[in-house]
Formats: sequence, structure tokens, C-alpha cells
Amino acid sequence: MAITVETDRATHGYALARDEGEAFWLLGMLQTVKVGKTDAGGRFGLLEIVVPPGLGSPWHVHPEEDEWFYVLDGRLTFYVGDTRLDLTTGGFGFGPKGVPHSFTGAGDTPTCALVGFSPMQFEGFMREVGQP
Repeated sequence: MAITVETDRATHGYALARDEGEAFWLLGMLQTVKVGKTDAGGRFGLLEIVVPPGLGSPWHVHPEEDEWFYVLDGRLTFYVGDTRLDLTTGGFGFGPKGVPHSFTGAGDTPTCALVGFSPMQFEGFMREVGQP
């Protein structure tokens, strides 16, 4: 996997191929940064994640950060507050800041999804705890 890192991406734009971006393993999932904190001045961020069946994120809350999911391929069970959302390819789920949420890969094959954040704060946690 190639790593694309440039200091002026926020002002000049950039493109990443399917297999490009800075990747981290976190909780058994591969998470690749497509839009990092510095790429958009921290206003938002975007990860591509690969979630094996049965794995996912524990319940958590982002006090100042909205989070959303768009399933590119596979199935993802997304919990937000008291609601369970079963997302399939093309499905979308939104977790507003301050609301507990979680997700789990469903089905028999890994799920690939885009995860957005606004503002982008999760990246710092991923860099501290994840493995490149």
C-alpha cells in the first residue's frame, strides 16, 4: 500500500487511488485515512475501514464529533442510542455527537465502509492506539 503524504494537500487538493492512504490496524480492523485532520483543517475527516465479521467498535461517545458510516460492500450492524440499523451495500448511518454508538461487521465476509467525522478528532486516537 502506498502512502500519500504532502504538506500542502489542504490548499492544493490531492487524489488517492483505491489502495492509497495511511493505514492503521485498530481493534482488528484495517483503517485507512483518506481525508486526515490536516487535509481539511480539522473540519472533517474520512476513513475507509475493513471490518471482519463479528468485529467492530465497543460502545463509545464522541462529545464533540459527529460520525457517519457508508457501506461500500458487505453488511454492518450500527447501533446509535437505542436504535439498531442493519446496513447493507449502499446503506448509510449517522451518529451525532454526544450519542452512544457502536458497530459490528455482519455476514460471512469482511465489510468495507467509509467513516466520516466532523470535526476530525478520532485520527489522534487512532494514531496513538493503532498499529501502522
